[in-house]
Amino acid sequence: MESVLEEFIVVRKQLRDLIVQFPKDKTDLNLFSGDRNLKDIVAHITAWDALSPNRLSAIAVGRSPSWVEDIDIFNQQAFYTARNQSWGEVLTEFDKVGKDLIESYQCLSPKFWEKKFWPNRRFTPRNDLQGSISHMRDEHIKEIELLLNTIKR
Repeated sequence: MESVLEEFIVVRKQLRDLIVQFPKDKTDLNLFSGDRNLKDIVAHITAWDALSPNRLSAIAVGRSPSWVEDIDIFNQQAFYTARNQSWGEVLTEFDKVGKDLIESYQCLSPKFWEKKFWPNRRFTPRNDLQGSISHMRDEHIKEIELLLNTIKR
């Protein structure tokens, strides 16, 4: 298995472990930056992770996957979806999508790890996964840890 995938699995588990420590009665409170709540954050991660299996399938058959034209609109759609779901549904979807993403990368032929998703953009399966790792570690894990420490005081 690629070391970047192993790292992704470890970091995603760290994130999940923090998420489930969050008090359930506070998952709907807007405690996060951008006036967001934990459900929003988890739905945001889930929505982006859900793109990977289709992206990987597309490059494996020589197609370019669709491109998210407007990141803000994409994130807003994820937040809106989460607002209409229970905490259990949001967490279940996070787990399912994470499993699908990991399985998709495990099945990806080594020859595609450095293949660009789009000819005029720098994104490859490897650096896309590395970007997800950095995003989870540097933004979401740090923010959740900080909030958990504040809540537990």
